[in-house]
Amino acid sequence: MDWFTKLPFALVCGVLLASLVPESADGCEFCLVPTLTFTEQVKQSKAAVIAEWKSATPPVGDETGQTEFVVQQILVDADGLLLENESLTVNEFISGTKGAPFLLINDNAKETLAWTHPQKLSPEAREYIARAPSSNVSTTTRLRYFLRFLEHPDQDIAIDAYGEFARASYDDIKAISGEFNPVQLRKWLSDSSADTTRRGLYGLMLGCSGGPEDARFLEAIIVQPTQEFRLGIDGMMAGYLMLNRAQGMTVLDKAILDNQEIVSSEVAALAKAMRFLWDFEPQCVPRPQLQQAMRKLLVRPEFVELTIADLRRWQDWESTALMPQLLADPKHNFPSTRRTIVRFLLAAASEENTSISVQQRTQAQRILDDLSKQNPGLIEDAKRLQYD
Repeated sequence: MDWFTKLPFALVCGVLLASLVPESADGCEFCLVPTLTFTEQVKQSKAAVIAEWKSATPPVGDETGQTEFVVQQILVDADGLLLENESLTVNEFISGTKGAPFLLINDNAKETLAWTHPQKLSPEAREYIARAPSSNVSTTTRLRYFLRFLEHPDQDIAIDAYGEFARASYDDIKAISGEFNPVQLRKWLSDSSADTTRRGLYGLMLGCSGGPEDARFLEAIIVQPTQEFRLGIDGMMAGYLMLNRAQGMTVLDKAILDNQEIVSSEVAALAKAMRFLWDFEPQCVPRPQLQQAMRKLLVRPEFVELTIADLRRWQDWESTALMPQLLADPKHNFPSTRRTIVRFLLAAASEENTSISVQQRTQAQRILDDLSKQNPGLIEDAKRLQYD
């Protein structure tokens, strides 16, 4: 997008960071996706075992050294080559103590078992992996298991449990919301030493399970003045709007969208929360109120292109009247921005558009006609380049 080259670097970084989390039905909308979970590693492997360290030979000269393990539990054995209590050798020197548990993964498709670097496990992690439901079990059943480990003292376990939620759809997370503990969620969100990457998830979970007290708790955090980027504030905003609904939207509209001094990352977070409500919780805030709030982002150059695309997707044809002003504003005189505006107008003027009034369609067509006289190539470019 052309306007990025004209904006201050810090501002651009804030907007980009606010968009780092997935916005897909395939994963939590407000979660940073970590590395592969234990379950995913096992699922993608040719062989996987929990084994105990037995002995190791240090490297000598060009030799890499070796480590011997004893198989305790077979998690995957695609070729049927493994037996419990048998020894297996890894061509790598791994220090350890006798009986210490390790996770061994083989993701090599060749016949010979080639183990990747063994992962040392605590006794708790060993039991956690051994008891975890397989990937064939329903996601909701799996999430019920991982829920209890989200803030486990063993960081390997806590990170893995979070990863399972980060990869789960909102529908699956919401399905087990009756088992969430709002008091515990508030405690985690209040803990300044807690991992901030989880705040978006916990805010969303609180929105699924909380009440008026939790809405007040989230509001106090959200409206607190800040000039810093706050990781996870988007999920907390979504959770707050789920609890406080239209009234909450009015609060955030005034505190964030009407505040010209607020940092762009806070605006981006609220825009993301509004998109989430539109797609997943449409009953929480009336759609006309969301449309009206989203229009306010049009005064901010860094959000114009994304906002127009949202308004087009939301069929907010009342915004048609704003397009001439945007086209005439030199702050938006970038090819990609102008193409985005034209795509909105093309959708509004389309004969296939049954959600628009005759007056609004006529208005859109009139703007397009004027544009075709001033810049005939612009409309063709917008049609040809569907995305910028």
